Amino acid sequence: MVSGWAITLGLVWAYVLVLFWLLRSGKMEKWNLSLFLGFILMIRTKHGRGTLNAVARPKRFWNLFGDVGVVLSFVGMALMTFLILLTVRLVLDPAVDIEPLSGSEILVIPGVNPFVPLWYGIIALIVTLVVHEGGHGVLARANDLKVKSLGLLYLIVPIGAFVEPDEEEMAKTSRRKRLRVFAAGATVNIVLAVLILAALGGLVAAATPVSGVPVQSITEGGGAEAAGIEPGDVLVSVDGMALADVGAFRTAMEDVTPGDALAVTTADGGAHEVLVGSRWDSLDEAARQQVIELTEEGAAYCEAVFGRTYTSGARCAEDLEADPLLGIQIFNTELVQGIFTDPWSDGVRFVALIQLPINEIRGQPVMGVYMPAFLETPFEDSLYWPLFNTLFWVFWINLLVGLTNILPMLPLDGGHMFRDGVAGLVEKVRPNIEQARRDRIVGRSATAVSLLIFAAILLQIFAPRFL
Repeated sequence: MVSGWAITLGLVWAYVLVLFWLLRSGKMEKWNLSLFLGFILMIRTKHGRGTLNAVARPKRFWNLFGDVGVVLSFVGMALMTFLILLTVRLVLDPAVDIEPLSGSEILVIPGVNPFVPLWYGIIALIVTLVVHEGGHGVLARANDLKVKSLGLLYLIVPIGAFVEPDEEEMAKTSRRKRLRVFAAGATVNIVLAVLILAALGGLVAAATPVSGVPVQSITEGGGAEAAGIEPGDVLVSVDGMALADVGAFRTAMEDVTPGDALAVTTADGGAHEVLVGSRWDSLDEAARQQVIELTEEGAAYCEAVFGRTYTSGARCAEDLEADPLLGIQIFNTELVQGIFTDPWSDGVRFVALIQLPINEIRGQPVMGVYMPAFLETPFEDSLYWPLFNTLFWVFWINLLVGLTNILPMLPLDGGHMFRDGVAGLVEKVRPNIEQARRDRIVGRSATAVSLLIFAAILLQIFAPRFL
């Protein structure tokens, strides 16, 4: 099997060969192509300028939108910078167990990245690029700035689109207008992501949990595994008692003790005889010792299981031996639906929502396996789940592109905003400073911060491998 690193390196070499051919053959000038930063291919066109003019006609609305976007972008810039530096501190701590990104996970390429599906990823990427650069173009026209061309940016794959305003006009116009244009792309991405998330929440809320007990995972060596119950199964009865929901399952287990044999039926008609174990049996030797000695970890485990504080490890061990365990982990359908329908209630839910794609390939396929298995959709599955996936990936990629672009790192939009912001600050603090000296201060500040953010990103990727 070809590794992610091999695929990534192969794509890089193919891209380099194409660039070499374009430069040697003279096609760059003939096809109006150019290189950005020496290695990013820019493909220009003049088509689409009429559409920008039409969309930008309500200038008052768009300029108000731009002003709000500038404020939100600077606030988001500070928060994102703090988050990246905090993450670096975590990955440099050897005690924190962080699984490093693989080669194929570093580049978010649909179909190559294992958690970004090909077609849904391509659709989401196209929507993201169009609205991002469209936002720049609309705000440029709303502020009466010329747009020379539009186009796409390629770095192995399409990584962005661009709207090319007239550089002389941008340099001469007011700082307020420039900031509006710089902030527009990320602001539009984030606004679209919020709107799509609201639609996604309504779609998920319309689905209902299946009747029965959804099984998310099986305890290794437990009774359920020995009886042939598998993740994705739905338990519908225990010893003849129908299980309408998880509450009915808990009621059915109240009089069960370790060592009992239960007749369990699953929704697919399967009949299983499960030998009930105990929670004590599920612990390894190290965990048992922690409980008996009532170490900090052992005491926390006992309190989490029984909801009370123990002063004796032996007493907790006795209770664990008497606590029946079927050997299944129940899928919390209500909690997962809440992640989509009410993601803003707390930070944990929102972080869980953002992490869903990565978890799909790391043992928690919530969207790919559990939700289709444990939710009854309001209309045909063949329509519902493609719509769900399209909305999710448009939301996810727009949000990440928007948040990434407000980082104070050149050549991102946030880098240009940071540089312009520093220039304005220097002018206020030192109004009589020479322009050449001011430009040096601004340039060095922007470069230093850009390098700091870039180094922090590299550390997040590679530091866990070495630690």
